[in-house]
Amino acid sequence: MENRDNKVTSGLGTASCDVVQYVATFENHYKAMLFKKRMGQGCVLKPVPRLLSSSCGTAAFFQGSSPMSLDPALLQLADSVYGFEEGKEGDKNGGYKEVYRQ
Repeated sequence: MENRDNKVTSGLGTASCDVVQYVATFENHYKAMLFKKRMGQGCVLKPVPRLLSSSCGTAAFFQGSSPMSLDPALLQLADSVYGFEEGKEGDKNGGYKEVYRQ
């Protein structure tokens, strides 16, 4: 379900101590590289998983309790952010659930 702030509500990382793997997709390589530079060592750029779409084909993988805790200017660089749910790899979406969309 989507709310006014373009945030997609989800059940991922609901407890404050939960650490979830996130995947951010981008419309171009420049935004992906800028996102990685600002995130630091906790972020890795890799090809986008087949189940997700991206204009540039590059995704940023990072861990955290919630992507909404990121700096809003940093979050604005991403087209979408997906959370990965362990044990849901067999689902049609491969365990990825959209948690933010610009």
